Amino acid sequence: MRLRALTAFTVLFLLLVALTPAARAATVGVSLSEQNGWGRMVFTFPEGIPGYRASINAGVLVLDFDKPFDANTEEFVRLMPRYVAMARQDENGKTIRLALT
Repeated sequence: MRLRALTAFTVLFLLLVALTPAARAATVGVSLSEQNGWGRMVFTFPEGIPGYRASINAGVLVLDFDKPFDANTEEFVRLMPRYVAMARQDENGKTIRLALT
């Protein structure tokens, strides 16, 4: 009985880890700066740049990548206050939305 419970717990744990986007998310380097009237964002992925799409709609810049990643969205507002009013990452870990100023 004890072995069966341990096996069930292990399987459940592995399923939760496999299904959690953060568990699959790559640690990505993000360099942010304001230079000479421009805002610059550089994303450095450990295994090369995945496919991505960028669009602006109603003053919101949407960056949608093919693979999930971790990003500190507070840094966008702190380091680029002239350009970014608010930033958030979707739950899927693949999309960042930046409200532009």
